[in-house]
Amino acid sequence: MEVLCCHLEQCDNKSDFSRVVWCVRVGEPLFDLFFNSPNGYRGAYYQSPYVGLAVNETFIRRVSPVLLDWLDAGRDRGFAVESLSSPSAKAWLAEHGGEMCQRCTGEWGNPVDEIPEILNGR
Repeated sequence: MEVLCCHLEQCDNKSDFSRVVWCVRVGEPLFDLFFNSPNGYRGAYYQSPYVGLAVNETFIRRVSPVLLDWLDAGRDRGFAVESLSSPSAKAWLAEHGGEMCQRCTGEWGNPVDEIPEILNGR
């Protein structure tokens, strides 16, 4: 995992709320295993919301030391820890149009056709 950058992101509808966001890059094989394998991140949510939340919590806890070590001197470490320990902390795909800087260019967007990219039997 390569940490690209770190930003403070304001809440869209409540400007006095914010969170710390890290953008990271992983290679395609790891990305595919993480997001798309039956026992990966989305696979856990497919099993049940409870399993998905448990996997998310484990993931965030495991990557937190790396992310916190990457903080620059100007960031509030306590607030970063709070962002990572929040129940809403999660891994997310970088979407087109949501870029916060040139280093964290979004690679994902809405489908351009009616063909599903994931078939899961539901």
